[in-house]
Amino acid sequence: MKPTKLFLLTGLLCAALSTGYLASQMKDNKAEVALQAAIKTETVDGDLRGAIEQYKQIAALPGAGRATVATALLRMGQCHEKLGNTEARAAYERLVRDFADQAEIVAQARVRLAALRQPSDTGKGRAIATRQLWVLPDMGNIEGAPSPDGRYISFTDWETGDLAIRDLEAGTNRRLTDKGPWEKSEEFAQFSRWSPDGGQIAYDWYDGRCMDLRVIAIAGGKPRVLVDYENDEWMQTFDWSPDGKQILIFMEKKDATRQIVLVSATDGAIRVIKTFERRGQFPNIMRFSGDGRYIAYDQPQEENAAECDIFLISIDGGQEVALVEHPAHDLLLGWPPDGKGILFASDRTSSLDIWFLPVSGGKAQGSPELVRRGIEQIVPLGFTQNGSFYYAQGGSMLDAYVARMDRQSGKILAPPEKAIKRFEGANSWPEYSPDGKYLAYLSTRSHRFQAALFPNVLCIRSFENTVEREFSTKFRRLAGLRWAPDGKSIYLAAWDDQGMGIYQADTQTGRMIPIVRDEGPQRIHSHNVSPDGKTLIYVRRYKVEPKEPYRILSRDLTTGEEKELYSGNAENGRLRVALSPDGERLAVINMDKKKTLRLIPTRGGEPRDLLKYEDAHSFTCLEWTADGKYIVFARMQSAKDSPRLSLWRISADGGEPQELGLGMANFESLSVHPDGVNLAFSSLGSTMKSPSVWVMENFLPPLKIAK
Repeated sequence: MKPTKLFLLTGLLCAALSTGYLASQMKDNKAEVALQAAIKTETVDGDLRGAIEQYKQIAALPGAGRATVATALLRMGQCHEKLGNTEARAAYERLVRDFADQAEIVAQARVRLAALRQPSDTGKGRAIATRQLWVLPDMGNIEGAPSPDGRYISFTDWETGDLAIRDLEAGTNRRLTDKGPWEKSEEFAQFSRWSPDGGQIAYDWYDGRCMDLRVIAIAGGKPRVLVDYENDEWMQTFDWSPDGKQILIFMEKKDATRQIVLVSATDGAIRVIKTFERRGQFPNIMRFSGDGRYIAYDQPQEENAAECDIFLISIDGGQEVALVEHPAHDLLLGWPPDGKGILFASDRTSSLDIWFLPVSGGKAQGSPELVRRGIEQIVPLGFTQNGSFYYAQGGSMLDAYVARMDRQSGKILAPPEKAIKRFEGANSWPEYSPDGKYLAYLSTRSHRFQAALFPNVLCIRSFENTVEREFSTKFRRLAGLRWAPDGKSIYLAAWDDQGMGIYQADTQTGRMIPIVRDEGPQRIHSHNVSPDGKTLIYVRRYKVEPKEPYRILSRDLTTGEEKELYSGNAENGRLRVALSPDGERLAVINMDKKKTLRLIPTRGGEPRDLLKYEDAHSFTCLEWTADGKYIVFARMQSAKDSPRLSLWRISADGGEPQELGLGMANFESLSVHPDGVNLAFSSLGSTMKSPSVWVMENFLPPLKIAK
């Protein structure tokens, strides 16, 4: 054969192989795109059945990559499990049988198969069913309950802060209160519960100073105020008694006394059932028994502990017994209306699962029975009269992220990554140390559905050896952290049992010293430390009222002497402040729709406005670049069809703002590394995931008849 023909045949063969390879790659890319779309349907839209159909199509797609198909099968099985479908087993078995080369994914499938083979998982004789009822709008929140007949769900409408109900049959919403827009009133409703006859709703109302207990008729009209606090007390409504005569609340007084209280639904008379003796004790969930004689509740096992146990107390004699005592984290979900036992969540196995414990005569009867494995973080909403359990799940989880940007252009060089791989969804407020060798952050350290109610852990990670120092705190809510310039301490803005303040935490011992304390219903936030470490600059608002101005204060950390640097008005008084690296200028931005980015000299002088713009999102972040030349902040993306926020920068000398190319659902904090390249922030993720309302039916175990 002549060389020319040989080269020609070789070229044709290579071209054919190349064409086949490209065709295969195109098919795999198509499958990968379809996989991402299916994951969005599952996690963002909350449509498990729709996602299952998409995963089926991917698994049957010719030419799809084996890793892509294996992932689709695994997620399809997980969706079936969440829906209580027996098809989950078939998906896992096919994965184990046909995809042995995908070791990591197969290992996960084997774990799920092992769990499904346990006899108690199947709930003998029961066909547990779960249904999705409603996907909330963006930034939605429930904090409510189902009506006794299951037709309605009460919730807080966060567009206005009003109490509202959702008609699950008609798919419509109706507000029961009408407080007006946020610009006129900062009041809002929380924690609503239906009366047993379905005619009224009890709810908590925050008036800008403290919580009130109110009751409103479903037909509408003016609410009745049963408990009206005037000081800094706090309360939360949990349940109605089965006869509709009393409302169960948890109350925390100004002196930090914490109590379980019954309130008369007629005249607001109060009867204390229990006063907690140990500091830091309070229930996460409380529910009446079916006969109204007992109250079940959970509480931390020890002070500042994450793990809880479940207890029962008589409303007559106040006698208390432990229902569930276990080293694991056990959380009350509710008490079914038949009164035969409690439903609770526990992480005593490798996952967070739902269990049922029979209860009779105020005592546990036997051992807990596993009802359902592998639930996600859920918020228990309550039971209907027919024993169906309603809950919310999904939604976005806060995480700490890191990204890299170009020093000159500021452009983001690569997509962000989660900074902390442990306890995903529970980490926030990442902050680089002044020398760039450490990353401090806050973590709630557990997979629980009431994470906001538990103390935070201050973590300091070394970049040299990834070793972490962890310090437990007494704080259940934080508004940021800042390193001292010498790296020996960290200043935390936080809430403890006595109120809000700014604390100095020793980075070696974890010892916390209060520096600034509030005095009543005030707001303290957005603190900064001067480069010499001698001055603390922070924002304080003395009255929580729409027209009350904000004040930027400078505090001498040696003498405690304070002086006012600036005072001004903002709608609702919300703003963020960032101190320049040289300590000479403050960048200030308000967090309302009409925003102004302003520079204020710390040594006195006239402020200068850098930028004014409108942005529907009220929360933003603010930070200087390491060289002090630019200010980085968050605002809406330039694309009009995108609801996300993106990072921007503007020169401290003025000019046009520049978008940096990083879009996220939100930014809650921002820290720039001393190298000017790395940055860290906390966010709910690339897109906002809306929570959804679900119902679980036919799950209670059959009553065991004693011989």
